[in-house]
Amino acid sequence: MRVRFDGRIFEAQVQGGISRYFTELCLGLIELGVDVDVDCLFSANIHAIAKGICRRRITFPEPRIDELLARLYLQINRLYRRSFPFPLPDIYHSTYHDVDIDIPPNSKLITTVYDMIYEDYPDLFPENRISEIKKKLCLQSTRIIAISHSTKNRLVDLFNLDPHRVEVVYLANGVLRTRDVFRLNLPNEYLLFVGSRSGYKNFDRFARAVQIVFDKVGSGLSVVCVGKPFDSNEYMMLSQLNILDRFTSIFPCERDLSEIYQRAKCFVFPSYAEGFGLPILEAFSNCCPVLLSDINVFHEVARDAAEYFSPFDIDSIAHQICNVLGSQQRQDDLRNLGNERSSEFSWEKTAISTRDCYLAALKDNSLV
Repeated sequence: MRVRFDGRIFEAQVQGGISRYFTELCLGLIELGVDVDVDCLFSANIHAIAKGICRRRITFPEPRIDELLARLYLQINRLYRRSFPFPLPDIYHSTYHDVDIDIPPNSKLITTVYDMIYEDYPDLFPENRISEIKKKLCLQSTRIIAISHSTKNRLVDLFNLDPHRVEVVYLANGVLRTRDVFRLNLPNEYLLFVGSRSGYKNFDRFARAVQIVFDKVGSGLSVVCVGKPFDSNEYMMLSQLNILDRFTSIFPCERDLSEIYQRAKCFVFPSYAEGFGLPILEAFSNCCPVLLSDINVFHEVARDAAEYFSPFDIDSIAHQICNVLGSQQRQDDLRNLGNERSSEFSWEKTAISTRDCYLAALKDNSLV
């Protein structure tokens, strides 16, 4: 079986959960004997580069470093896809939905859907074509992969799809626990926030909840945010709350992310919408207590290995953080439960389930 990935995610992300997923999936499929290729000549994605997925590839600067050069390389990528004499694949797997793709003739299209946030919260994404392209790809696909049952249920309802065409394939942890001597200059005690801080990530309410926590626990606690530097609006908000000096942003390498999880008092994930929540498994695997929004998908992933709060209630967020911080026993329990829960997910399982989805698609001669 020959599988080709469209490569779009390795252009769109320098690093991130989706590109990590496809990097691990490619490696897992290769281990299973699947012939895998990626339509991407130029990439700056650190996951693909580190794992050798971008073979015969050349890296380019991150777009914010040299936007004109990046645009040139992206155009070369697209020309490469259309002109290079690849062997025709049996399966063509779409990795992202922000641009139209050319599907090779006689190939079965597989699309992975991560969430339905663009459909559920359209006001957060004005003038964005992702939902339109996603629906088009789903209607063209022989099989669709959803990364959680919560995502599948919304997908089937909103796009009016046959549920038998949608397979649930869980993700796994990509941040393995390191046991090296800790080396980062981090606060002694901190809460951890990971990822984007815009829109549905609910950073504003989290910050206001943390202000309450600071008032209750004193001056020894800080917040470390893994992701991009704070923008001007975040600086203004944190300054107005008089907590800016206790917030730190950091953009770590892969190796350092494990240490950041391990040293945190707890990881707080206040999003009011997600498709899976990969940082949950990252925290579990690195023995970090986890506090989550009370939403269906987080219960699906974490079950009883986390504490839950209402993402729309600042007092609820603050109350649960204080409860966990105030009980060493509860912290230890959450570490043990999380470590046990994380063992149920693996990239090997992801690869096997995806391969089975491909094989089912190849047997399916129905029109979509």
